[in-house]
Amino acid sequence: MLFYQTLLNGKTPAILFLSHCESDEPMNKWITNEENKTALAPYGFSDVVCGTAQEGGRFAQLIEPLRSALTIQIEEYNDALLYCKKALESFEKHFSADHRYIANCYCNIGVIYCKLKQYDLALSYYEKQLNIQLKTLPAYHFEFGVTYLNIGEIYEARSEFDLALSFYSKANEIFQKVSLLPTHEAVIELQQHVQSTNEKISHE
Repeated sequence: MLFYQTLLNGKTPAILFLSHCESDEPMNKWITNEENKTALAPYGFSDVVCGTAQEGGRFAQLIEPLRSALTIQIEEYNDALLYCKKALESFEKHFSADHRYIANCYCNIGVIYCKLKQYDLALSYYEKQLNIQLKTLPAYHFEFGVTYLNIGEIYEARSEFDLALSFYSKANEIFQKVSLLPTHEAVIELQQHVQSTNEKISHE
């Protein structure tokens, strides 16, 4: 009741997920019990979902491919991260600290950390890339727009929406300065993120 009335202010829909329903037949057996329905009524849940994610059992064949796909994806990101870090080490030996190859490596590493949801690390590498760009690129170079967009995505993912919109605005300014068409993929991606961020703000 405290969760519904205080945190959700009695207005935001909340769904209760009941796990470990593997042995129930049917799986929603618990919630169809009148006593349990009566006990949950004051909490204001908009719906109750019964499910399971445990290994083995009668749903193993459905769940395992999803579990395996997620594991493979994480392993691929880790392999890519290792490759990028090795490339960075090599470039640092042969090029100056402000070389664009090193900046590109920082960007690639940032993207991977973002995919792995390690947002602090992703942001640190994007900022390293930006520091090089500030030293080596013209003021309104297209690559600034991409970097600002990437940084905005990190702040959006961390629910720091004001900062996200600030960097999206910077990206938009760059894209306008270099005359990107509305159909350019970077412009489309930017507009999608601006829209999604504003929607998240409206639901706070």
